[in-house]
Amino acid sequence: MQSLCLAALLFLAIGFVVAAPNSFDKIDKLNKEAINFYKIGQHQRAVGLLKEALVEVEKTVPRSKASEMETLQNLASIYKYLGQYDLAKPTFKRLLIVAEQALGPDHIYLANQLDLLWDMHFKNTEYSLAEPLAKRALQITEKNPQVSQVVLLRRIDNLAAIYIQLEKYTQALPLLEYTLKTREASLGVNHPDTGDGLNNIATIYSKQGLYKESEPLFERALNIRQKLDSPDPTDIAESLRNIATVKQVFGEYGKAAEYYAEALKISEKAHGENHLSTIFILNNFASLLELQNKYAEAKSFALRAKVASEKTLGLRHPEFAKSLNILGVVFIDESNYAEAKPLLLRALEIFSGIYAHSHPDVAVVLNNLGYLYVTTGQYEAAESAYKRCLEMKGSLSTTESTGTALTLINLADLYKLQNKFTLAEPMYERALAALENNVGANHPDVAKALKSKASLYKKTNREAEAEKLFDRAEKILAIKR
Repeated sequence: MQSLCLAALLFLAIGFVVAAPNSFDKIDKLNKEAINFYKIGQHQRAVGLLKEALVEVEKTVPRSKASEMETLQNLASIYKYLGQYDLAKPTFKRLLIVAEQALGPDHIYLANQLDLLWDMHFKNTEYSLAEPLAKRALQITEKNPQVSQVVLLRRIDNLAAIYIQLEKYTQALPLLEYTLKTREASLGVNHPDTGDGLNNIATIYSKQGLYKESEPLFERALNIRQKLDSPDPTDIAESLRNIATVKQVFGEYGKAAEYYAEALKISEKAHGENHLSTIFILNNFASLLELQNKYAEAKSFALRAKVASEKTLGLRHPEFAKSLNILGVVFIDESNYAEAKPLLLRALEIFSGIYAHSHPDVAVVLNNLGYLYVTTGQYEAAESAYKRCLEMKGSLSTTESTGTALTLINLADLYKLQNKFTLAEPMYERALAALENNVGANHPDVAKALKSKASLYKKTNREAEAEKLFDRAEKILAIKR
């Protein structure tokens, strides 16, 4: 952790006037000893020494801001390194107060510490708390013209990353377009930072359901990352996973599986089975296998993601909830409804606790719960879940996404089951139009919608029209993928 090693140099450079040397010899000695213990892995011993140093700081008159800042920074950094965010966050906050008193509100040192603080909130999925901290770090950076362009662009990207998690896509996109354009001009079109920029913009397009726009950008990013002299396995695995996700959306399941398999192999070799990158891939791969009706394999991958999430991320993380959701869907596929329901309800509870507003992950679980309620004859509960899902998706986008279309099909199927044909038919029409626009006329989900609509035609004595739709659906399903 470089910040600890450089602490003494940092505070000498700030330009404080320090009182008589003998007054602070003990504080300085305690900090140096703490750093040495940290370096050899004796973290708790280091923490104890830094707490002792803080006590000494509080005894000094006048109190040295330099000594206090150095000690707080070292202590907060160790807490962060150990993942003890509940201790690190208040320590960083205290550090920021002291630093602002000593250096003023616009000193670049504050921006550096704000980065560390918002990053912890981000990792804890506390995105609304991370946003104002990242904004302030960027504002301070913009007021310090001596700061390098690299740092400025990184902080713009940081804020955009938070906006993405908050679904503020219209705010994130212009920031990322600016940083990409600047990097292409200053670093070149094949620089790794350009690849990162392409990947970030493609991610926004995917989250908006604009997969045709995102796919070529993901592929450009992968091409740049693979051609580097020292390719980063995490970046390569991320690019492969992103392309696989797009292939999956377009119904190219065979190609998607190939990309996921390669990404998983790279991530496990580089980081092991409990790394966040590996967990992402396991969950996505499990989702694909479920779509392919490979339930045993899907369950195996989702269980691996669940176990790894518990070990690495904890029981309140989105990836843990995603593994629960996938397992719940597989249990529904296997008609094991008693096992499915608590998993889906727990996933919904976790997602709802993380996101204080409409979010696609919440909508996905609501859709799956609706399907579970239909299969168990709880039609009112199913209709309520589907409607909540559609309301949420409507608030997330001005256009009807693929996910919205699938929920429309499910709700229409429910109405058809209850002989509410006049309610069901327009929903099938909407779903088909959205699917054909988003994923093309030959996607398996289009076939699903056609079959559902054909079934309605059959129930309403329109046999000839029903047969045409069935035939078209079978031709789509016969396509090798």
